Amino acid sequence: MGGGSSKPAAVDLAHMSAKDFGEAVGKLGKNFIPYKKMIIDNGLSGTTIVTLSVEEFDTSLTEIGITSSLHKKAIIAEAKRLETAGQQDKQEQEAKQKKQTAAKSKMTLKLPKDFEVSDCVLNPPRDTFDALFKIQGVSYNAKEENQQINLEQIASLITASGCDGVNEYDCFISYRVSTDLDVAETIYNFLKEKNIQPFWDKKCLTPGLPWKQGFMQGE
Repeated sequence: MGGGSSKPAAVDLAHMSAKDFGEAVGKLGKNFIPYKKMIIDNGLSGTTIVTLSVEEFDTSLTEIGITSSLHKKAIIAEAKRLETAGQQDKQEQEAKQKKQTAAKSKMTLKLPKDFEVSDCVLNPPRDTFDALFKIQGVSYNAKEENQQINLEQIASLITASGCDGVNEYDCFISYRVSTDLDVAETIYNFLKEKNIQPFWDKKCLTPGLPWKQGFMQGE
């Protein structure tokens, strides 16, 4: 003929046997109960029905002995309802699955087999960030031979929330002034171009405002 909730999944017409469809028709009312046996005996399954046009379906109902025009319209309408409900349920389930997969992907941090947490914890901040970014396949260390800052990859790890970049921020740029000032500025400018709002003290601390209060704002 052509869902993340606790509700039971809708029965898809395309997967209904003749018995299933016959029972669905029988539930339309006492005058439809005799049609249940006709549908089952003639093997009129949902799998067959979805391949028919409305006219072909009407003709098929007549051929198996259902002649009342009103009853045929009711049966055709029920088949359409079952088909639509099945399609909607399938779409809801697919959307739920995609959402769960996306959430799981965000939450899951895959560590390489040779990664040692102690290497990050005990090393200077720059080395810590370098190691953590490399887990995500990002080269953070601009001075490392044959490597450059992969700004696109860094940006892909951050979700733009639509915050104002004044009272709220998407991320916090932590760096060592003596060695990482240029890197921090490069990252800040690139993220701003991507409509991501990073907190970087050089740009976001208000002159005259106590620095502790400013940093608390950027957390």
